[in-house]
Amino acid sequence: MLPSEYLEQGGWTLSGAKAEKGQKVVSSSPTAVAWDLSGSILRAEHDKTIDQGIATILHEYIAAHVNDDINIWNDKQTKAQVLQVMRMAEREILNVDYKSTTV
Repeated sequence: MLPSEYLEQGGWTLSGAKAEKGQKVVSSSPTAVAWDLSGSILRAEHDKTIDQGIATILHEYIAAHVNDDINIWNDKQTKAQVLQVMRMAEREILNVDYKSTTV
């Protein structure tokens, strides 16, 4: 899955990754069901749907776009805003077509 799919299908959270009952876990944990922006990128890298180079580029692209540390920025946003920025980055970096997708 792409990072945006983890955010949308699994769930979005503040500050890291969380298991089903809300306890904090690492983004690669098999019990993780929700991720923050950075965690969704790390999870996609862990699951080998993107490689480390692409993960780094996504992090850098988003940080430049939001003009902030993405972890701090994530915690000031809504799920819709985070998804919008992640999809924009995927469109630009990975050439994903979201024309028919709405946030």
